Amino acid sequence: MTFPTSIALRGQAQRLVQDGARLIEQGRPQDAILVLRQALALQPRMADAYCYLGHALQLAGQLQQALQTYQQALTCDNAHIPAWLRLAELHRQEGRLNDAVQAYRRALALRPDLPEIHHDLGMLLDDMGHHIEAESAYRQAIHWHPGYAEAHQNLGALMVTLGRLANAEESCRQALALQPQSALAHACLACVLVLQNQL
Repeated sequence: MTFPTSIALRGQAQRLVQDGARLIEQGRPQDAILVLRQALALQPRMADAYCYLGHALQLAGQLQQALQTYQQALTCDNAHIPAWLRLAELHRQEGRLNDAVQAYRRALALRPDLPEIHHDLGMLLDDMGHHIEAESAYRQAIHWHPGYAEAHQNLGALMVTLGRLANAEESCRQALALQPQSALAHACLACVLVLQNQL
Protein backbone atom coordinates (compact mmCIF):
# COMPACT_ATOMS: atom_id res chain seq x y z
CA MET A 1 0.00 0.00 0.00
CA THR A 2 1.43 3.38 -0.97
CA PHE A 3 1.65 6.23 1.53
CA PRO A 4 -1.00 8.41 -0.22
CA THR A 5 -3.36 5.41 -0.32
CA SER A 6 -2.83 4.84 3.40
CA ILE A 7 -3.67 8.49 4.13
CA ALA A 8 -6.80 8.27 1.99
CA LEU A 9 -7.97 5.12 3.79
CA ARG A 10 -7.34 6.72 7.18
CA GLY A 11 -9.34 9.77 6.15
CA GLN A 12 -12.19 7.62 4.88
CA ALA A 13 -12.20 5.60 8.12
CA GLN A 14 -12.26 8.78 10.21
CA ARG A 15 -15.28 10.04 8.26
CA LEU A 16 -17.04 6.74 8.89
CA VAL A 17 -16.29 7.03 12.62
CA GLN A 18 -17.83 10.52 12.61
CA ASP A 19 -20.88 9.12 10.81
CA GLY A 20 -21.11 6.35 13.39
CA ALA A 21 -20.94 8.84 16.25
CA ARG A 22 -23.78 10.86 14.68
CA LEU A 23 -25.90 7.73 14.29
CA ILE A 24 -25.40 6.95 17.98
CA GLU A 25 -26.51 10.48 18.87
CA GLN A 26 -29.59 9.98 16.69
CA GLY A 27 -30.52 6.83 18.59
CA ARG A 28 -29.64 4.47 15.75
CA PRO A 29 -27.09 2.07 17.29
CA GLN A 30 -27.68 -0.77 14.80
CA ASP A 31 -26.88 1.52 11.87
CA ALA A 32 -23.87 2.84 13.77
CA ILE A 33 -22.57 -0.70 14.27
CA LEU A 34 -22.55 -1.30 10.51
CA VAL A 35 -20.80 1.97 9.73
CA LEU A 36 -18.19 1.58 12.47
CA ARG A 37 -17.37 -1.94 11.34
CA GLN A 38 -16.74 -0.51 7.87
CA ALA A 39 -14.31 1.97 9.45
CA LEU A 40 -12.47 -0.84 11.22
CA ALA A 41 -12.26 -2.85 8.01
CA LEU A 42 -10.30 0.08 6.57
CA GLN A 43 -8.25 0.86 9.70
CA PRO A 44 -8.20 -2.13 12.09
CA ARG A 45 -6.31 -0.34 14.87
CA MET A 46 -8.48 2.74 15.42
CA ALA A 47 -9.19 3.00 19.15
CA ASP A 48 -11.86 5.66 18.55
CA ALA A 49 -13.74 3.36 16.18
CA TYR A 50 -13.66 0.49 18.67
CA CYS A 51 -14.83 2.79 21.46
CA TYR A 52 -17.80 4.08 19.47
CA LEU A 53 -18.58 0.57 18.28
CA GLY A 54 -18.55 -0.65 21.87
CA HIS A 55 -20.96 2.12 22.82
CA ALA A 56 -23.29 1.25 19.94
CA LEU A 57 -23.20 -2.44 20.92
CA GLN A 58 -23.92 -1.51 24.52
CA LEU A 59 -26.90 0.60 23.48
CA ALA A 60 -28.11 -2.29 21.33
CA GLY A 61 -27.98 -4.61 24.35
CA GLN A 62 -25.04 -6.66 23.04
CA LEU A 63 -23.12 -6.32 26.28
CA GLN A 64 -20.58 -9.13 25.94
CA GLN A 65 -19.58 -7.87 22.49
CA ALA A 66 -19.42 -4.34 23.87
CA LEU A 67 -17.02 -5.49 26.61
CA GLN A 68 -14.76 -7.21 24.09
CA THR A 69 -14.84 -4.15 21.84
CA TYR A 70 -13.85 -1.74 24.62
CA GLN A 71 -11.01 -4.10 25.49
CA GLN A 72 -9.95 -4.05 21.85
CA ALA A 73 -9.92 -0.24 21.92
CA LEU A 74 -7.60 -0.39 24.92
CA THR A 75 -5.40 -2.95 23.18
CA CYS A 76 -4.97 -0.39 20.39
CA ASP A 77 -4.40 2.49 22.82
CA ASN A 78 -4.13 1.76 26.54
CA ALA A 79 -4.32 5.51 27.25
CA HIS A 80 -7.70 5.95 25.54
CA ILE A 81 -9.67 7.66 28.32
CA PRO A 82 -13.13 7.43 26.66
CA ALA A 83 -12.70 3.66 26.39
CA TRP A 84 -11.82 3.38 30.09
CA LEU A 85 -14.90 5.45 30.95
CA ARG A 86 -17.21 3.45 28.70
CA LEU A 87 -15.77 0.27 30.17
CA ALA A 88 -16.45 1.59 33.69
CA GLU A 89 -20.03 2.38 32.69
CA LEU A 90 -20.52 -1.11 31.26
CA HIS A 91 -19.05 -2.79 34.34
CA ARG A 92 -21.38 -0.71 36.49
CA GLN A 93 -24.39 -1.62 34.34
CA GLU A 94 -23.49 -5.30 34.68
CA GLY A 95 -22.99 -5.08 38.45
CA ARG A 96 -19.21 -5.54 38.34
CA LEU A 97 -18.69 -2.58 40.64
CA ASN A 98 -15.11 -3.28 41.68
CA ASP A 99 -14.13 -3.55 38.01
CA ALA A 100 -15.91 -0.24 37.36
CA VAL A 101 -13.92 1.41 40.17
CA GLN A 102 -10.68 0.11 38.67
CA ALA A 103 -11.59 1.41 35.21
CA TYR A 104 -12.34 4.88 36.62
CA ARG A 105 -9.04 4.82 38.47
CA ARG A 106 -7.17 3.87 35.30
CA ALA A 107 -8.73 6.88 33.57
CA LEU A 108 -7.78 9.13 36.49
CA ALA A 109 -4.21 7.86 36.43
CA LEU A 110 -4.07 9.24 32.89
CA ARG A 111 -5.95 12.50 33.55
CA PRO A 112 -6.24 13.32 37.26
CA ASP A 113 -7.42 16.83 36.38
CA LEU A 114 -10.82 15.76 34.99
CA PRO A 115 -13.41 16.55 37.68
CA GLU A 116 -16.24 14.59 36.05
CA ILE A 117 -14.32 11.33 36.47
CA HIS A 118 -13.67 12.04 40.15
CA HIS A 119 -17.36 12.84 40.58
CA ASP A 120 -18.58 9.69 38.80
CA LEU A 121 -16.15 7.60 40.84
CA GLY A 122 -17.45 9.28 43.99
CA MET A 123 -21.05 8.43 43.10
CA LEU A 124 -20.10 4.80 42.49
CA LEU A 125 -18.14 4.52 45.74
CA ASP A 126 -21.02 6.20 47.58
CA ASP A 127 -23.46 3.64 46.14
CA MET A 128 -21.10 0.86 47.25
CA GLY A 129 -21.03 2.20 50.82
CA HIS A 130 -17.37 3.27 50.61
CA HIS A 131 -18.20 6.67 52.06
CA ILE A 132 -14.73 7.88 53.03
CA GLU A 133 -13.35 7.11 49.57
CA ALA A 134 -16.43 8.73 48.03
CA GLU A 135 -15.83 11.89 50.07
CA SER A 136 -12.25 12.02 48.80
CA ALA A 137 -13.43 11.63 45.19
CA TYR A 138 -16.05 14.37 45.53
CA ARG A 139 -13.48 16.69 47.10
CA GLN A 140 -11.07 16.01 44.25
CA ALA A 141 -13.82 16.91 41.76
CA ILE A 142 -14.37 20.18 43.62
CA HIS A 143 -10.62 20.81 43.81
CA TRP A 144 -10.35 20.66 40.02
CA HIS A 145 -13.66 22.48 39.43
CA PRO A 146 -14.76 24.61 42.41
CA GLY A 147 -17.96 25.57 40.59
CA TYR A 148 -19.11 21.96 40.21
CA ALA A 149 -22.55 22.30 41.82
CA GLU A 150 -23.51 18.63 41.54
CA ALA A 151 -20.32 17.59 43.33
CA HIS A 152 -21.06 20.02 46.18
CA GLN A 153 -24.61 18.71 46.37
CA ASN A 154 -23.60 15.04 46.43
CA LEU A 155 -20.91 15.80 48.98
CA GLY A 156 -23.59 17.46 51.10
CA ALA A 157 -25.82 14.40 50.88
CA LEU A 158 -22.89 12.18 51.83
CA MET A 159 -22.14 14.38 54.83
CA VAL A 160 -25.74 13.83 55.97
CA THR A 161 -25.20 10.08 55.69
CA LEU A 162 -22.07 10.41 57.80
CA GLY A 163 -23.85 12.60 60.37
CA ARG A 164 -21.58 15.57 59.72
CA LEU A 165 -24.37 18.11 59.52
CA ALA A 166 -22.27 21.29 59.67
CA ASN A 167 -20.26 20.05 56.67
CA ALA A 168 -23.47 19.00 54.95
CA GLU A 169 -24.98 22.46 55.40
CA GLU A 170 -21.84 24.10 54.02
CA SER A 171 -21.83 21.87 50.93
CA CYS A 172 -25.57 22.28 50.28
CA ARG A 173 -25.34 26.06 50.62
CA GLN A 174 -22.42 26.07 48.17
CA ALA A 175 -24.46 24.02 45.70
CA LEU A 176 -27.34 26.48 46.03
CA ALA A 177 -25.06 29.46 45.53
CA LEU A 178 -23.93 27.87 42.27
CA GLN A 179 -27.39 26.65 41.15
CA PRO A 180 -30.09 28.64 42.98
CA GLN A 181 -32.88 26.88 41.04
CA SER A 182 -31.78 23.36 41.96
CA ALA A 183 -34.68 21.55 43.64
CA LEU A 184 -32.34 18.81 44.84
CA ALA A 185 -29.98 21.28 46.50
CA HIS A 186 -32.95 22.99 48.21
CA ALA A 187 -34.22 19.60 49.41
CA CYS A 188 -30.78 18.64 50.67
CA LEU A 189 -30.41 21.86 52.64
CA ALA A 190 -33.93 21.56 54.04
CA CYS A 191 -33.17 18.03 55.21
CA VAL A 192 -29.98 19.22 56.91
CA LEU A 193 -31.75 22.07 58.69
CA VAL A 194 -34.50 19.75 59.92
CA LEU A 195 -31.94 17.28 61.27
CA GLN A 196 -29.97 20.07 62.97
CA ASN A 197 -33.14 21.28 64.70
CA GLN A 198 -33.78 17.78 66.00
CA LEU A 199 -30.46 17.61 67.83
